[in-house]
Parts: sequence; C-alpha cells; structure tokens
Amino acid sequence: MKERLPEYMAPSAFVMMDEMPLTHNGKLDRKALPAPDYSSVESIEQTVRTPVEEIIAGIYGSVLKVSEVSVEGDFFEMGGHSLLATQVISRLRAVFDIEVPLRAIFEKPTVAGMAQEVEEASAAGIRERAPRIERVSRDERLALSYAQQRLWFIDQLEPDSALYNMPTALMLRGALNLAAIEQSLSEVVRRHEVLRTSFPEADGEPYQLIAAAGPIAIEMVDLTEVEEKEGRCGPGAGERRSGATVRVEPRPVAESEGGEAGRAGASVACEYAPHSE
Repeated sequence: MKERLPEYMAPSAFVMMDEMPLTHNGKLDRKALPAPDYSSVESIEQTVRTPVEEIIAGIYGSVLKVSEVSVEGDFFEMGGHSLLATQVISRLRAVFDIEVPLRAIFEKPTVAGMAQEVEEASAAGIRERAPRIERVSRDERLALSYAQQRLWFIDQLEPDSALYNMPTALMLRGALNLAAIEQSLSEVVRRHEVLRTSFPEADGEPYQLIAAAGPIAIEMVDLTEVEEKEGRCGPGAGERRSGATVRVEPRPVAESEGGEAGRAGASVACEYAPHSE
C-alpha cells in the first residue's frame, strides 16, 4: 500500500472485523468502530537504550496516549499527525532547553531519530531562548501591528463603521451603584492599553497613540419621567422593578491626539410586572 499511496495516506494500523457495524439506516456506524491498537506496530528495536530515548519515548506515549512506544516505531504510524507533532516539539524544547525544528520529526519520526536530533542540538549548544519582552517607551510614535494596519485601512474605506463593534445588553436588578460601575470601567481601561489606543496620522502614516489612563465618567439619562407619561410607570401599573442600561460608545479608530479613551453612558428606567392573581 505504501508503494501506491503517499506516506501520510497509508493506514498506520489495521483492525480485523467479522462485519462492519451499521446504523438503522444501513450506513456505517463510525462511532461503533473499535479504536485501532497502535501498540502492536512492530519495530526492530523495542526498548530504549539511553536516557534521552527514554524521555522522548515518554513524550511520545503521553501525546499519543499509548502505554508502550518502541525506539524504532514511527510516530505517524502510531497514530500521530501534524498537530500532535507540534506538541512533541514543544515538549522537547521545554524539557531539553534546546531548539528543535518542527521538520525534524517529519524527517526522523522515530524515538531514535529524535534522540539523535536532541543530542546533536545539545552538543552544538543550540538553546531555546525566548526573546525577552522589553517595554517600549510610550513617548515615541509606535508603529501599527499588521492587525492594526488592517483595521486602519478598513476605516479609511468606510470611516466610523460599527462593523467590529459587538453590542450586548445587560439588565442590572436592584439599586444602581453608579460609582462602582464607573470604577470598574475605569480599571478595565487602565489595565488594557488597547482600549486607550487610537491611530492618528503623521506625514500620511498612521501610528499608535496611547492616551493616559483616567476616570471614566458615565452620563446618566433618567427615563422614568418619559415612561410615566406613557403609563408604564406609576401606581397601578404593576409591581415595580428597577432596571438600568449601561452603554459604552467606542472611540473612532482615527482620533486626534489627547482624545478620550471612549464614552460611556447609562439610562435608568422603571419596569412593571403584572400583578399576580
């Protein structure tokens, strides 16, 4: 079969069955099929020979969820695929503190092959070191990321579009603690700079402008008098329930320097539930 099919299409295990499970409609019942037993895959060498091979075999077994892994067993023939391969490489980097390319497991998918890769990388001193994240000064003009450039470009085509806004409505029952809401919104905006970032332009090029954190003041709109005139408030309307709506309006993508982080507003209205009989 491997002579006729690409390696990734060749079955890694076979299950012998007397008959195929069928559904009531006569179709193959895939959920009733037994799971393949990858532990029966034969190999030349069955046992690990070095501590490195033992660790790698343990990683293979953990990722593939098999109890036994042979040294010469092919990772992909034992049920592995590209997504699981990335997990193996990630664990190898963390355990051995070395840089192992993802292509290595495709070129040498056995435990012995990966052990060779690990030993060579260790001997060459190829260490896995994540670059240190340095805080950039906010006093300079910061370039836009690729995602920000995309949003800025879309805003140029359709200014002030609400396409990326995600509105939602929340009902608060009980007394409205306006100070607590203002404090909560202010803390969220303070913690996340992206909520204080706008994209002004200089010499035709956009850049990030991160406004200073400050308190968010909520503008209150009292609708109880309006609803009383419409007969939805007042005696006889029913059992009163207090309700409040908080509205946060986003700042435009492109805004002049020193602009506010956003605008917030709230409306208070009364609702009545019918009297129970």
